[in-house]
Amino acid sequence: VATKKKIPKLVEELRMKLDGLPQVSHTTVIKAKENHLASKTMKTDLHKLANRRLGRAQDVATERVIGIVSLWAKHEESVAMEEVKALGKAVQEVELSIEASDVDRNADDFSFISSVKKEEEELNEPNQESSSTSKVIGVNRTLMI
Repeated sequence: VATKKKIPKLVEELRMKLDGLPQVSHTTVIKAKENHLASKTMKTDLHKLANRRLGRAQDVATERVIGIVSLWAKHEESVAMEEVKALGKAVQEVELSIEASDVDRNADDFSFISSVKKEEEELNEPNQESSSTSKVIGVNRTLMI
């Protein structure tokens, strides 16, 4: 390039540097190329090995996570079963503490409340003042009882 551009000083400087370099034989070039290809092959093999190790590590980690989640689910299930048992005992205690007379009295109260609501509906039908006020009155009577 320097010769074509007619830069004589640069041409001379480059020739001096070229003469100063040791002569490289064809066999040296072939050996360097073989070494380069060997290192490239080693690099590829190391990459494959690293990928296999990463895959195994991912599998082990996945198995550990599955084990932890399974253990957690078993714990939650046992806690839930204990809570169900405790609730069953509480329901039994409540059932034992309620007497038949309490149930009869509550049924009578419910029938009284139902009859009061029916009377209110019958009274409010002809007037049709405001449905919201009649509902509020009904709720207030129910709450007072």
